[in-house]
Amino acid sequence: MLKEILTVVGSSAVAICAVAWLAKSIITHWLSKDVDLQKAKLKSVADMELERLRVRFSHLHEKRLDAIATLHVQLVDLFDSVESNVTPHQGPGFHERRVERVKIFEILTADFLRNFKKQRLYLSKTLCDRLFGFVTELNRFNQTFQTEMNLASSPIPRERHGNEQDVWIKSWTSFNEKFPPVLDALETEFRRLLGVMEKEPS
Repeated sequence: MLKEILTVVGSSAVAICAVAWLAKSIITHWLSKDVDLQKAKLKSVADMELERLRVRFSHLHEKRLDAIATLHVQLVDLFDSVESNVTPHQGPGFHERRVERVKIFEILTADFLRNFKKQRLYLSKTLCDRLFGFVTELNRFNQTFQTEMNLASSPIPRERHGNEQDVWIKSWTSFNEKFPPVLDALETEFRRLLGVMEKEPS
């Protein structure tokens, strides 16, 4: 009798273990499928978000490219405008051309500042300050040159201050010491932002 009971109990225990193992296998299988499904969903969402960010930043980079390209052209035009005015030994008709160049410079400056306000969002505050400072200094320099040249070339001898040649030489020297290095530094920063910096020679 005891043997029979033990056999039944043993068989029941084996059956229970088998059922438990089977239940565990089924649950593990479904959980595994659920985890894989969740992983796939998460990966899909992550891929979509990554692509959205890639498109977004690609668009922003294009905007920055356009901003830098436009601002650079305008900076060079401003630089050239002042440089052509302070270049010494320009011969007859210089004063008439000087007045015209002042008007051109004022138009170029207004155009730059209008565009600068629209594009500054794509540049760092530090770079914006440097750009604005460069244009402000160019404007101040140009005004000083005009004032000093007007005083040096006054038709009334007693109202003259110095002479034209001295103003030219002083202005030309000052211009070349001050502005080309700043423009070079700005262009270097533009290249860095565009990712076109040249490698240092080894």
